[in-house]
Parts: sequence; structure tokens; C-alpha cells
Amino acid sequence: MIQVRKFYDLELERPYASVFALTWTHVHYITAESPLYGATPRTLHDEHAEFHVVLSGWDTSLVEKIFTWHSFTAEEILWNVKYSDMFIHVLGRRTVDMDFARLSQTEKDHDHIDVAVEI
Repeated sequence: MIQVRKFYDLELERPYASVFALTWTHVHYITAESPLYGATPRTLHDEHAEFHVVLSGWDTSLVEKIFTWHSFTAEEILWNVKYSDMFIHVLGRRTVDMDFARLSQTEKDHDHIDVAVEI
């Protein structure tokens, strides 16, 4: 049996970011034009779907281009969740704290049906 792999570039809400000063989530909206339109946990599992995420950027401290790559199988995809807010706004203070313990923390998203992967 011949196996064929198909690769799709997913259109992102923001194709690039000029700075990673804050947390940032890559967002691909699943519309009728998306290759993920109509996908379910079952269909992704049955098709042995795998997502490859490649990021590149410029590290100003190293003064060089850096890359990172990770793959996610269908079983690693989290459905109907969103990332928890890492920012802590304290009433009466003009500063905002970040809770890095919440970096990969997710919570149920009752307003949207989204897909999230933990990097």
C-alpha cells in the first residue's frame, strides 16, 4: 500500500510577529476554505494527521537567526479549550504581572469551538 502525505500551509491570523515581548498564540481560523474544515478528533486520528510547527526569528542577544520545530499528532490536539490568561491585573497597581506557571495551562472554552496545541 502506498501512503501519500499531504502538506498544507495554514493561513494564520498574523503571519509574523515583529517582537515576542508578550505571550502569543498562533491562530488559524477554521473556515470553509481551511483544510481542517469539518475535521473531528476521529477523522484526524483515522487519517494519522500530524501538525508540524516551524518558527524562526532573530535573537538579538545571540545576533543570529534561530529556528524551532515541533510536531503534534492527532492525539495531542486539545479540542474546545483556550489558553488561560497569564496576565495578572492587580487593582490599584499600574503594572501587570505574568504568571509563567500558566504558560501552557488551558481551560474549557464555552464560547468557541477551537483547536489548541500545547507548545
